Amino acid sequence: GRREKRSNRRGGRGFGAFARLARVLAAGIVLIAVASVPARGSGDAGATGEGAKGEAASGSLAGRYLVALPEMTDPRFRETVIYLVEHDANGAFGLIVNRTMGEVALGDLLDRLGIAPGKAKGSLRIYYGGPVEPGLGFVFHSDRYRTAGTRLLGNDIALSPAAAVLRDLAAGRGPRHRLIVFGYAGWGPGQLEAEIARGGWATITGDPGLIFGRDDARKWRRALDLFGIDL
Repeated sequence: GRREKRSNRRGGRGFGAFARLARVLAAGIVLIAVASVPARGSGDAGATGEGAKGEAASGSLAGRYLVALPEMTDPRFRETVIYLVEHDANGAFGLIVNRTMGEVALGDLLDRLGIAPGKAKGSLRIYYGGPVEPGLGFVFHSDRYRTAGTRLLGNDIALSPAAAVLRDLAAGRGPRHRLIVFGYAGWGPGQLEAEIARGGWATITGDPGLIFGRDDARKWRRALDLFGIDL
């Protein structure tokens, strides 16, 4: 039932080596409404190349997108598109990429985080990544940019802890194309597979445009089109 599904996505255990690394790199930085950093899979401090390619061979859905089907009634996930960062026998970890929380002035954000604004100008669009640990932040970006804790996901996409990226932005560096999310969605062993079997989700391959495209209102319909559903 829907109550079971809600508890499934609390994430609980094991989300994971990348999440632990992200917390360390965040160094306790927290913003009042938004904050910093998880994911699972690599504990290295530098960039890692596991990504979707290495995991797909074992039947993993990592590197694919979950698309909420029209039957999805849970308001936290209705009309969402989720990039699956990790999926294996221990569960799954993903980030919603089409639900905007709002715009935050970069200088104000950095100041609240205790990071010197440096050359930072303009504003950042912040996204809701999921209901679990809203104080943890991540940044999707192209794999041309690397920082401490960067994980290569394949298809020219990478993911890094938010705190590390914000420090680079404060210094006038950082990725030009980015999507900053706070919170995540997590599933325990077998739970995502059960939800897919019940018709809650479709899975698709996609391109970086589903993440970095600016028209968030159309991402869900575009993802459904890729799955073959025309609303």
